[in-house]
Amino acid sequence: MISHRSLSLAAGSPAHPPAVCLLKAYPADLTFGFWRGREITTPGLTQAGQGMAHVKLRGAADAGPALFTGWLRQVRELALAELPADPARR
Repeated sequence: MISHRSLSLAAGSPAHPPAVCLLKAYPADLTFGFWRGREITTPGLTQAGQGMAHVKLRGAADAGPALFTGWLRQVRELALAELPADPARR
């Protein structure tokens, strides 16, 4: 549960609050990328750009639910660590 803080799903460029991931559609594949992907410890991502990493999905078999869940949990924690503390909980 995220409470008052929210995370963004970006469509091509960083958003605020901190962006977590991006999607880019191409004729042959769908690129699923993470803004802080190089900090993800689970293997399977291709490093690209300034701190980013991605995976290219060419079919449903490429989208392993357990793998994506692990990636998303890690980037969620990284993004939440950047957000200010909830003042209502002080």
